[in-house]
Amino acid sequence: MKHKLSITMEQQTILNINDRMRMREFKNKSQLIEYAVKEFLTRKLQ
Repeated sequence: MKHKLSITMEQQTILNINDRMRMREFKNKSQLIEYAVKEFLTRKLQ
């Protein structure tokens, strides 16, 4: 089950996310951010 989350980010980070969205690497921002967090946590746990 997914839950809604509100976050605040630096403008440059949002611009980078928007660039990735334009390249159509992800369906939406939520998918991109979820992927990034999972990758970060996986690397931290290794």
